[in-house]
Amino acid sequence: MDNGNMEQSYGNGKEVIVELKEYECIEVKRHKNVGKTIKDWQKNGWRLPTYTSTQYGIGGDVNHHLLYEKGE
Repeated sequence: MDNGNMEQSYGNGKEVIVELKEYECIEVKRHKNVGKTIKDWQKNGWRLPTYTSTQYGIGGDVNHHLLYEKGE
C-alpha cells in the first residue's frame, strides 16, 4: 500500500485495486482566516467536504476544523 492503493480480494479469484483518498484536518483559530485557508488548500487540489467549529468556555475562542480530501 505504499502508493495509496488498497487491494481487495472477493474470494472468487477476482481482485480489485482501490485508490485511497488522502485526508488532512486543519484547525484555524481565527474566523477571519477561514476563507483564506480554504482558498489556499483548494488551489493545491484539496476539497473541503466537512467543516465544523467549536467554542471553548464562556466568551472563549472559536476553533474551526476543516477536513480536506484529495483523490478520487
